[in-house]
Amino acid sequence: GKGQDLTLYDFSDPDLFGKWKYTSDVEYKGKSTIKVSQGFVPPSLIRKLRTESFDSSQTPRKRPMFSVDEQTPEIVDESVDEDEIEEIENAENKKNTIIMEGDLDLSLAPGTVRLGYASILSEHLFVPLFLNEFDAVHLEVKTCGRPYLLNIKCTESPSDTLYQAVFTTEPNEWGIVEIPFNTFLSTWKGMVEQDFHPLNLRHLVRVSILMAHRKEGPYRLELHTLKLISANKSEKRFDHRMKLVTKDV
Repeated sequence: GKGQDLTLYDFSDPDLFGKWKYTSDVEYKGKSTIKVSQGFVPPSLIRKLRTESFDSSQTPRKRPMFSVDEQTPEIVDESVDEDEIEEIENAENKKNTIIMEGDLDLSLAPGTVRLGYASILSEHLFVPLFLNEFDAVHLEVKTCGRPYLLNIKCTESPSDTLYQAVFTTEPNEWGIVEIPFNTFLSTWKGMVEQDFHPLNLRHLVRVSILMAHRKEGPYRLELHTLKLISANKSEKRFDHRMKLVTKDV
């Protein structure tokens, strides 16, 4: 029904972490590194992110694939409460996030084919066919503040076509990022396609997150949950804009 969410990935599931893969430009003789591990975020913090309502005055993101336009997200200045402290202290054996981190290296080496990227990839998905009630992707995520790409692969698109959208959060802060389907760009080998293929999630097979910011140096992303949502369940959900809300941990 209207307003229903569909959770694709929740890393509270202990079996999910091992089903994700990772890769970097090392496969093409590049030098970028990636390490993937499990982490923990207090459930009470996630509950706050989900239940608090935020107003966003952000303008829509611009089109360049590897840049993020200037904007000032609303930040809620709230200290860690007692529940979060207790949950952090008891976090052993309660891993509920996936972490990707490493260093991006843009230096050329003999035989280098592609360079400057690292990525985590889901297993192949088989989701219900009727997803027309959903119109956005919802991420509960913490980043280093660098821009990342959310990639969606569909079976009906050409073999090298990906649907991509840029996102980030305030540096080292948990946030909710909601990306409308109509802001995803159809790309072929990293280039925006002139012959645009609409995003059709009825044939969704894989999701990945890519660090391909054209700047050397360390990166770090931590993901708790990825969902499909209906933007229409709240009148002020995001009005066809990317909504970025953050809270201090």
